[in-house]
Amino acid sequence: MYDPTVGRFIEEDPTGISGGDTNFYRYCDNSPVNYTDPSGLKYGDTFATADAAAMDWGKTYNADSIKNNQEYSSIIFKTNDGKYSYTDPAKGKVDEVHASTPSDEDKKNYKGTVAIIHSHGAFHQDSDCDFSDFDYEQIDKYKKKYGTAPWSYLATPDGHLQRYDVSNKKTPLVVISKDLPFDPNWKRAQ
Repeated sequence: MYDPTVGRFIEEDPTGISGGDTNFYRYCDNSPVNYTDPSGLKYGDTFATADAAAMDWGKTYNADSIKNNQEYSSIIFKTNDGKYSYTDPAKGKVDEVHASTPSDEDKKNYKGTVAIIHSHGAFHQDSDCDFSDFDYEQIDKYKKKYGTAPWSYLATPDGHLQRYDVSNKKTPLVVISKDLPFDPNWKRAQ
């Protein structure tokens, strides 16, 4: 609960972590511009759809990926109650990353992977704003390994969230949102 009179949160977050510089009264790690918290529990809550989980991931991590010029990647998984969440992201190189795996905490509520999501970091060239050949290779490897290909999401330096669906031959690539944090260098290049 937020008290606008004093500009502070006056109730503990039931899933909060104490210690270090994190405490039970910090909303979104004191960074509400970069992180979201729609249910009031923590960013990375469960969501009704995989697209909603991907949107939260993009709004949470795309700015850091751009700032650090590193690709980030997570898996989006179905939870035991039929909702969706995501793993903490793995941080990769400028042009390559492999998805993180579920933590022990995630595994308590893990029912199966439905998507891979990753970001492309800072803007260098227009191709950064689309799935790369390496991305498509990763999707193919996942399909061969598990017998199915999940959706794959991409958060781009131009602030778009794209979804690639291997099973949809007619329109495999869809732009879900154009409202993610973006690299100002992309704007200057336009």
